[in-house]
Amino acid sequence: NLPTNKDSYYGHDGHSKLIKASDLVVPYININSDDAKKANQEIYKLYEDLINKFNENLKEEIWFTLVEYKTYTNNNIISVVITTESAGTAPAIYNYYTYSFNLETGKLLSYNDVYKVVGLNEGNINDKATQAVTNALREKYSNGDDFDTYNNKSVNNYKTSVSNNTIKFFIDGNKKLNIIVTLEIPAGIGQFDTIITVE
Repeated sequence: NLPTNKDSYYGHDGHSKLIKASDLVVPYININSDDAKKANQEIYKLYEDLINKFNENLKEEIWFTLVEYKTYTNNNIISVVITTESAGTAPAIYNYYTYSFNLETGKLLSYNDVYKVVGLNEGNINDKATQAVTNALREKYSNGDDFDTYNNKSVNNYKTSVSNNTIKFFIDGNKKLNIIVTLEIPAGIGQFDTIITVE
């Protein structure tokens, strides 16, 4: 129950859309482990940020940020995906926060742990993920002589996130690996994070 000056307002989304502070709901990971405690602290910080953003958006009542979350359980692994959507008079911007836990140990799983669970390995993960990024970009932006340029940038974004350990990932309900990658597309659209399934 963080303070708000007003509990709802109409934000702009083509037509007016009712935005409620009470709809800003984030999950609590009910696992007794240090990793879960740390994740819950991060999630609560996200909640505080959402409330602060809500109060900031109240000033003009045009922009708004929404949040939703999903969970997927596969054997002894639970994946949590939190999605925020910020919109108003421009295309929506999505941000993702992901956590995958081993339910038996309570430990947060690494990217290496998770891709091995779905049957991928060190020998093929790079090629499979690179192809998935290329396919996703082709769906968004298939025309133009500069496709290779933007594809290379997008693939490099993936590789950088792996090398600096900032990659976000989860296992979905179909037991598929999903990664969040920043796709780069031509000026006027720029870059945006998107969920990509690796198969």
